[in-house]
Amino acid sequence: MSLLTLSRRREGTSSTETYAFAAFLSYSHAADNAFAPALQAALHRFAKRWYRLRAIRVFRDESTLSTTPGLWSAISRAIAGSRYFVLLASPDAAQSHWVAREVAFWCAERGSSNLLIVLTGGELVWDESAGDFDWSRTNALPPVLHGAFREEPRFLDFRGLVHEPSRLSLRDQEFRDAVANLAATLHGRPKDELLGEDVRQHALIRRWIRAAVATLAVLLLAAIAMAIVALLQRNEAREQARTATSRLLAAEAVAEDRIDRSLLLGLASWELKPSPDARGALAEVLARDTRAVRVLQGHGRVDAIAFSPDGQRLAATGRDGTVTVWDVLDTGPQVYAVAQLGQAPLRCLAFSPSGNTLVVGGNDGRVRFWDVTAREVSGSEMDVSEEPVLSIASGPGDVRRMATARTA
Repeated sequence: MSLLTLSRRREGTSSTETYAFAAFLSYSHAADNAFAPALQAALHRFAKRWYRLRAIRVFRDESTLSTTPGLWSAISRAIAGSRYFVLLASPDAAQSHWVAREVAFWCAERGSSNLLIVLTGGELVWDESAGDFDWSRTNALPPVLHGAFREEPRFLDFRGLVHEPSRLSLRDQEFRDAVANLAATLHGRPKDELLGEDVRQHALIRRWIRAAVATLAVLLLAAIAMAIVALLQRNEAREQARTATSRLLAAEAVAEDRIDRSLLLGLASWELKPSPDARGALAEVLARDTRAVRVLQGHGRVDAIAFSPDGQRLAATGRDGTVTVWDVLDTGPQVYAVAQLGQAPLRCLAFSPSGNTLVVGGNDGRVRFWDVTAREVSGSEMDVSEEPVLSIASGPGDVRRMATARTA
């Protein structure tokens, strides 16, 4: 619990009294259940330093008390632990049993010393000749205060603000000025000095907010810049990885002995990264094995080629619907078989795992099966799509399973 320490001199000596609360709010819940929380919040905030939770601590039963088996015991301890007693005076408060009990306890302990009156309703009329309130016209104070004051107290009049909830804010100048009057007494500082402190603290908070916003903006820009740099670095790393993989495939294509594998590795290198290395690998493979060069030159326009699983035969097809199969011999390629498999351009082909059957796909969306060993077109065809078949692969066995790819 934060404690408020009050030092004062008595008869030439100094004494220190320690309080848990700067003020105790006593009010009628029926009349001031909305005004009391607003006043408490304003006193907590007025002239508050930025690093503190509240400027002063004000007791209000609804916000401070927790569940307790002894309500009056808790309230009386809070009254005894408060430096000031703030009475929200109104006709309802004058009739309230709890307000009268709280005021009576304070007066029994401290008299009218440090008892501050905030008028929220009704009338307060001082009778100078009697040295007391005119109780025939005063209806906002509990009767226990008869004769409690030796001289007329200065009270704060909030009657013009109590019933306007939108004005119960420190942004309202009249409410702010009234709160400053009360806060100056509770802080034990002159009002003008306290107002200056509140202005300074408000300006300081504004500077901190502006600095925080500027810092967050700089951090956001820095984060965006770092994200862009990271994205560029990631893309560069991916490009470097593609380049490195393409070079590796090109090197493997050159090192591979079998012409079919060399060509496949070279094509993979080119598709991954059409670099000079990939182009050079393909050129070297073709220049090294003139059989492939001669075969490809003997068919006209070639759209697809496929080697048999044993690498001894090469099939090629193109736009005229013709498929040509060569025996790839060391002495030079020789045509093994030729078949006209349709009028539509043929786009892809693949040997079965046994090498006996050639599966061919075309622009007409049909797949044809050519028995290469019999050198004639087999009787089976298959419609797989209305779109052109662009890629085809045969599964294990002898074309019992087949996969095709076509345009989306």
